Amino acid sequence: MFFLGLLLVIIYGGGTTLSGAIQLQKQKIPFLAALSLCLLGLLLILSACLSSTFPFTLFILVFVLMLIHGVALFNGFHMYGKINPLHHIIRLCLSGIIIFIFTVKHLY
Repeated sequence: MFFLGLLLVIIYGGGTTLSGAIQLQKQKIPFLAALSLCLLGLLLILSACLSSTFPFTLFILVFVLMLIHGVALFNGFHMYGKINPLHHIIRLCLSGIIIFIFTVKHLY
């Protein structure tokens, strides 16, 4: 189950990093918001990869996911003038699954 969580994090973090890099080029959102997406996506992947060795990385993983959600909400509002609820509900569910998998991994 840990490998499923790791795969989800790599896809989610990689997608976040990629979207940040694309936004750096398109400049539809502020530079720092796009850069933070890139860095947070990479930090998410790094914390998931290190979670086997360092148990405290679970807290980093949760914190980074919360920051990604905050930046995504800001970016959506900045680009479209509104928030897409379905998009953020899907993000929240995926984050919940990731947190659940890594929490179970640390408990057992």
